[in-house]
Amino acid sequence: MQVEPQDLAATLQRGIPPLTFVHGDETLLVEEACELYLETARTQGFTEREIRFVESGFSWEGLLGDTQSLSLFGGRKVVDLRLVTLRMDGAASDVLKALAASNNPDTRVLLRAGELTRDQQKLAWFKALEKQGPVVHVRAIYANRFKPWLIERLKRAQVKLEPDALDLLALRVEGNLLAAIQEIERLKLLGQGATLTRQVLEDVLEDSSHFNTFAWTDALLAGDAERAVRILHGMREEGQGMLGPLYLLVSMLRRFIKGEYLTAAQQRFLPAFRKRAGSFEDVLAECALLDLQGKGQLKGDPWESLVSLTLRLCGRPMPDLASQRTWLAR
Repeated sequence: MQVEPQDLAATLQRGIPPLTFVHGDETLLVEEACELYLETARTQGFTEREIRFVESGFSWEGLLGDTQSLSLFGGRKVVDLRLVTLRMDGAASDVLKALAASNNPDTRVLLRAGELTRDQQKLAWFKALEKQGPVVHVRAIYANRFKPWLIERLKRAQVKLEPDALDLLALRVEGNLLAAIQEIERLKLLGQGATLTRQVLEDVLEDSSHFNTFAWTDALLAGDAERAVRILHGMREEGQGMLGPLYLLVSMLRRFIKGEYLTAAQQRFLPAFRKRAGSFEDVLAECALLDLQGKGQLKGDPWESLVSLTLRLCGRPMPDLASQRTWLAR
């Protein structure tokens, strides 16, 4: 059966089913749903967890054998099954059906995956899971759904904002779910039941690293090289990591490609920014190299590379990381 994410907690409280399937393209919200599942499973006695990745060559028969055997000495467990590939053969389909119908009291299966296409949702294995166990579809939070989602999260956290303060928060997080959740947690500590005004929110955001990061992307869009680089240097001096602004840039570029979450300012600056940046796909490829460099898997100073990319996106001629790939890997 299909279960909406907001109804998952109530469904699980009635007992953890043999197999629960969570899928969607909002990674953060999929992760939240799975954490809720795991926490509820622990309260019901499934204290162990075994993580398995379904990749090429995965043994479905081995999985079935491991999950059907009763535990004589070990504890009850959850098999956290992560679908890296969605190409299911006949054996996979049969095993998933068997797992969904299993009566083994010692093992439960949490199946998680990215977004499934409509054609994939018509396949036999998906239909079987949908019929036998809960299937949770975590839908993308598009622009027209973002503000209602934000209001619901604020209500859940018992944070009250005046209407203009809510508008400011929606503008500053710009559809970035992780930034929104983190800001709400900060406001939760600050609010303590009071209704927060726009001025209070501005003061909170002014001291926030998220504000600095968004200010950097604002400067990128406007082509203000001096301000963008100054913000990066300030974040580095404060000891912030470079992966935060990098991931926000990646999120912004992906939204531009899809045409999602565009504010009025972004719509105004986007044509000139696109002309300076060239191919957004090429910029994303360079961001992937920057990510490796930031994690120490490539040589060089990732902050300096981010500054170089910043200058190039602002229209200044600078080399890209891809042209230095051979040297970086030495």
